[in-house]
Amino acid sequence: MPALFREVRKCTPKRLEMEPIDPTNANRTPQPPTQVTNWQSNPNHSNQFPSSSQKWPDTIMSVSASTSTSTSAASPALTNHSTAPSLGEKTTTIRFVGTKAFWDLINSTDQEILAFHNASPQDFIRLDQERELRRRAIRFRRYNAKERILIVVIPGWPHEVLHLRLYQEAKNEIVSMGLMDAWDDYEAGNSSSLQKLREDMRWWFSASDHQVQIVLLAKLDRPGRRINLEKWVETTPPPRPGPTTRAASIRRPDCVQEITIDWTDNTPAEIPASHVVTRGDLRLEFDLLFLRPPETPREHDILITVPRLQSLGLHSFAR
Repeated sequence: MPALFREVRKCTPKRLEMEPIDPTNANRTPQPPTQVTNWQSNPNHSNQFPSSSQKWPDTIMSVSASTSTSTSAASPALTNHSTAPSLGEKTTTIRFVGTKAFWDLINSTDQEILAFHNASPQDFIRLDQERELRRRAIRFRRYNAKERILIVVIPGWPHEVLHLRLYQEAKNEIVSMGLMDAWDDYEAGNSSSLQKLREDMRWWFSASDHQVQIVLLAKLDRPGRRINLEKWVETTPPPRPGPTTRAASIRRPDCVQEITIDWTDNTPAEIPASHVVTRGDLRLEFDLLFLRPPETPREHDILITVPRLQSLGLHSFAR
């Protein structure tokens, strides 16, 4: 659920499926991908995503962290410091020369986003398998098989704490209902602004042919000592008098719940009461998550209560 996190775990002929990191599953034997196709998270490239006839996740969660990050140049032997043409952002582009050099750079760089070119589909598969074995918390944000460009996100400490905590809160509820196998899709990325996250949210609703039913955005602003949570669903405007038009039936994103978690001034971050939650508990509706109503007494909406949201703030800001 919640770059809160992007983890590419297995590749199918049409789609790269997403799974969150699960530290309790570290001994699982990785399943090799069967085929690699283009995949990316950029809303401007919808032609590289599955058609409406293919399975989509029911819930997409995104996270952003506003943090100051120092950067250091990658190895001069590997880097040409150009910008990948498809990124639309200044990103160091590195020639892929092998898995050892790849992991050496990943383990030494201070940069959050790296672009590797000359990475073949076979290289991508090997890197994905080795990443599972290493349990390394990096995310493959985008891979273009034709251009052989792989975009890697190396999330920092604030990103990881926020997304793992939110994911764990939801996972605990899902496991208690015996439904973990029914909800195994998980999308995440990171952005520098809520506006960018909202653009991604709109794209996910549209690109999924509206199979995605709920989007949760999480924005961590460490300098501002605030976490913003936004829950978005799609709604159809009420009909107007007169002839019905196609535009009247178009579903539109609607922010139905907005929560802020503020770390109050002059109080230790380690104290839960230091984190003030506005607008109550966070509710993720069962029918929007699983596309069906609850069928047993065990099945219910996921509720992340105010004390648990305070704990989320504690772990996001305390070091």
